[in-house]
This record gives sequence, C-alpha cells and structure tokens, in this order.
Amino acid sequence: MAIFPLIETEPIIQVNDKTRLNCIKSFVSKDEPAVTVVELEPNTGDGYINITGSAPINSKNWYLDWSYSTDGTKTVNLRITTSGAPVIFSKTLTVITEANDKLWSTDSDLIAIEPDIMNWVRPGRATFLDYHRMSQTRILEWLDNLKIWNKDGEKFTKDDINLVMAYDDLKRISSYWALELIFGGLSNKTDDVFNEKMKQYRNSRRELCGDRSRIRADYDKSGTVTSSEQFQIKHIRMNR
Repeated sequence: MAIFPLIETEPIIQVNDKTRLNCIKSFVSKDEPAVTVVELEPNTGDGYINITGSAPINSKNWYLDWSYSTDGTKTVNLRITTSGAPVIFSKTLTVITEANDKLWSTDSDLIAIEPDIMNWVRPGRATFLDYHRMSQTRILEWLDNLKIWNKDGEKFTKDDINLVMAYDDLKRISSYWALELIFGGLSNKTDDVFNEKMKQYRNSRRELCGDRSRIRADYDKSGTVTSSEQFQIKHIRMNR
C-alpha cells in the first residue's frame, strides 16, 4: 500500500503574483484505501488548507491558487490521508521582488500591441510574468550564442543588462518574444490564427534583432553600465 503525493509549482514567481500550487497528479496504489482528506500548506507555518473538494472525491480539485506577499524560499507542504497516518510531501519555490526579477517587458507592453492578450492568461495565473521571464532567458541565450560576453569571456546575466528607456530595443525584443511564446503555446494547428500570430511576432523580433537593436551591458564588470558599454547588433539573424 502506498500514497504518492506530487506537487507541481512554478520554480520562480514574483511577489503578489498569482500562481497555482497543483497537486492533481497525486495518487495512491490500487491496494491503498481511498483518499479521505487532501490538505495543502502554501508555506511551512501558514497552516493547512483543505483542498479535497466535495464528494465524490476527484483529484482534479487538488490545487490551490495562491499569492505570496513576501520574497524568499517557500516550502509547500502537501498532506494526504487515507485510512491511517497522513503522508506529507514538500517542495520549495522561490519568490522574488519585482526589483530583483528585472524583467525587460511587462503586460502593459503586450497590451499596447495586442489589446486583448490578457484574455489568454492560463488558469491559475493573473499575468504573463512567467512568459516575460522566459523571454528574458531566451535573450540571454541569444547573446551568449552570438558570443557577446563580458571582458572575461563570461556570458551576461540579467544583472548586467541595463534597460535604458531612451533605447527601447530590449523592451521591444522582450515583448515580441513573449508574444511569440504565448501564441505558440495557444496554437494547436499549423494554420490556426494563433500560429499565424506566433509567426508574425517571430518575424518582428528577428527583424528588430537583425537590423539595429542596441543593448547596454556591464562589459567591464564594474557594477555600473556606462554610455560606452553598448552593443549594436547589425545584420545578425535569430534562427532559434
């Protein structure tokens, strides 16, 4: 007999952003008595919340939408009870502030391009911050692939990049890439409207990156980005 608690979470979320603590894949072996209670504690010490759902018990109800008001490492605890002592499973996630997240685009940037984009936020979330974060990761990978590194030959991190409002290239690249990822995730056919949108924004960010994009980064590792520390990308196509 065995109980198998499973928790799916986002690895990183921003303070006050909505996230889903998902336990619907938890299960018991065939020789285990039926589940009677499922409880979830968003962070150790917060207290357990009953997420069992009404009878008949169905694992599709085993999730909790939550928001953390402080940053730091959070330990999510799942407690499942059948006929005996409950089994507890824990998983950690990281909550960071907006200042430390240092994302290069926002939902407002997406709305300015696609006014109805917020209609497509997936269940369990209220923003596209996860996509902005993925976009940031793709941009850093792109710079690394182009061998745009600091003076020691090390790849740049988000802490090295300066988003200068006078030059909105980085913001636009991030916005286009986020939209490409969003619509790519929504598409389920090669000829649907979402796939066409994905290709549209892929072309937009490739054109921008291959033409005149300007990115400022802390090349000399001084901790400060000066006006001379900038990379102007010309005639480089993104083939990701």
